[in-house]
Amino acid sequence: MKMHNILMVFVLMISSLCSAQETVATPVSTLVNKLAKENIVMGSAIGDGGSTPTQYKTYTKLKAAATPNELVMLTNHTNGVVRCYAFWALYETNYTAIIPQLKAHLNDDEIIKTQFGCMIERETVANFILRRAKSYITYEDCTLPNNTKEAIKLLQLPE
Repeated sequence: MKMHNILMVFVLMISSLCSAQETVATPVSTLVNKLAKENIVMGSAIGDGGSTPTQYKTYTKLKAAATPNELVMLTNHTNGVVRCYAFWALYETNYTAIIPQLKAHLNDDEIIKTQFGCMIERETVANFILRRAKSYITYEDCTLPNNTKEAIKLLQLPE
């Protein structure tokens, strides 16, 4: 009987630890699933007419709905496109503690497809997130602290 009680306490401890882990809210996970299903990173204007694709609209909804902690969690998502959009959203929301996530993905070699304007390209997740980082630290209206901007510059960003 004692062994059974010890086992029950152990099971309860494990289940409480698992439920205490942070998860992504259902509305956010729905948006993430849409991004992963389409599986391409798209800008705000694509094609000859410069129309706004549904994929970009889904991204903007994700950016508005997700908390910074959820976006950080999504930088480790199994889908490379989702990881790229999570980083992009962190940049656009001026998330100041981004350096550890960037360092963790410097060798993220999953190939993703991107479309900005008429250009459809393939590149690694690492290249995409580093190019995005570089573009955000060069914007004059970027409110990232100078020490974060300098740290991003030190990550050997591609030209």
